[in-house]
Order: sequence, then C-alpha cells, then structure tokens
Amino acid sequence: MQHTERSSFDTESLLNNPEWCRALTLTERLELMRMYGGVSEQSKSYDADFARRKLERWKAQYPFDKENYFAQRLEMDGLSENELAILLGEAPATFRALLAESPAWLQELARAYAQEPAREYEEFLLGLQQPEKTAEAQEPATAPHLGFLTAVLPLISRGTVRLRAGISELIDASSELPFDPQTVHTVLLEFLPPRLMQQLARTFTLELHVARLEERLRGETSQERLLDFIDQLRRPEVVLPLLEEYAPLARNLMITIENWIMYGLEFLSHLSADRPLIRARFCGESDPGKLIKVDGGAGDLHK
Repeated sequence: MQHTERSSFDTESLLNNPEWCRALTLTERLELMRMYGGVSEQSKSYDADFARRKLERWKAQYPFDKENYFAQRLEMDGLSENELAILLGEAPATFRALLAESPAWLQELARAYAQEPAREYEEFLLGLQQPEKTAEAQEPATAPHLGFLTAVLPLISRGTVRLRAGISELIDASSELPFDPQTVHTVLLEFLPPRLMQQLARTFTLELHVARLEERLRGETSQERLLDFIDQLRRPEVVLPLLEEYAPLARNLMITIENWIMYGLEFLSHLSADRPLIRARFCGESDPGKLIKVDGGAGDLHK
C-alpha cells in the first residue's frame, strides 16, 4: 500500500481558511465567544440581516413553530434567542481568530488530501460501481452515482489506514484471531460507502447540474458529462472548494469515518474476546471459522 505526497497541496492555506469554521457547532461557537469576552452584536463582522433570516427559518421549522418548543430548545444549550442570532450572524473569520489551532477534524481532512489515495481503494470503489443497478431506471446525469465517492476517496483511504493500524494492535494483543488480519479491513469497508453516499448524494447531484449549466463538463451525452464530473472529483483543487462550500457536510463525513473506525475496532475487539464463548455455545469442539461478512446499519441508529 503506497501513499505519495501531492506536490502542489497547500496544507497551511487549507487549515487557516476561516470558511471551514462554518462547520462549528453552536455550542462550540458559544464557548469560544464566552471564553473571549462574551457574545455581542456590536462586532463589526456581525451580519444582523443574515442572522434574522436564518433565525426566522429555524423558528419556522417543525416543531419549533409550535408552543414554546423553540425556547425550550435554547434553554437546553443555555442560549438566549439574541445570543443565537449573534452566533448565526457572526463571520467565520471571527471564530477562526479565536481558535488556538485548527479543529482536529480539519487537520485530519488536510492530512488525507495531502496524499494520493492508495490505488486499492479506488479499485474497491470501481468494483462497487460495476452492477450499477440502483440507477438503472434513471438518466445517469440525474441519478445519485457511486462515482461521487471519488471525491472522498482520500478520506476513505486515510480512514482505512488508521483502521488497519488499530487492527495491528488487536493482532498483537490476541493469541487467536476470528478474522483474517490481511483482509478484514475490506470486510468492514463494505458498509462505509453507503453511509457516505447518504450524506453527499443530494449535494453532489446538485453540483453536477450546476457544472452542466455552467458548461464546465465535457461530453455529448449525459453519461459522458457525468463521467467527466467524476473525473474532476479526483483533483483536490476541485473537491476541496466544494467541501469548503459545504463545510458542515465535510465535517459530518469526517465524523462518519471516525465512527466507522471506532466501531469497527470495537466490534473486532469484542469478537476476539468472545470467540471462546461463541465456539462453546454454537460449535462445540469445531472451529467456527473466520469472519467473512459484516452487515452495518441493521439496528436502530437512534441510541
């Protein structure tokens, strides 16, 4: 598995770009503002009109449009309505200036895009796309397409490297493994792409249409233009501005991958620890064999 540094990648500019701070949660913004003097609408970078429009949209959503649910929700975070408006209207640059360093998730994103993704993961995605049965009844240019995952291939590659490092630690700590240490990462990798697609499909479908309307795509047919769009997603100079524009989406993708690593290692750890009990309960003296498949997301995702 080979990784090479991207020669033209500017990590410093990415980490210092304040636009990524639009992905900060309200709680994080509030903590920063209170840490450095409180929340004030006297800030020169505060956009009162933008804040008012955003606040009205929030209050119009169900169930906040009923009774006093909105006030109760604010109380849960120790916020007043005026403070919320200020947090919504304050410029990202203000929050970036208050941060001692870039958020950990953004640093991880920068590390991922600073390297060329391992070829094996691109081949894995190509394998997923071969059947392409999910979009058979739709035009290629309008259907969510697994090729959109090309945009986050560096994140998948980087996440899998970290997963494999954790698996190596499990191997060192276990005398008998219920999985193949050389291939188990691909077993776990199978249920990550659908999770990522759920998050990015609508946004990237929109961006595909925007690129088509702005005539930034080559090709005579919708299929050719789709493939050209996917090919453009291989380039950090194309993908990173998109992720920056949708900074909360970028952070959620990072959270999904982080959870996938954590839960994958937790699952393998428990499986290793429980192997003697599994054998005794279900197999007697015979070997239950190695793990060959994992179904992810089969349970209740709410707690």
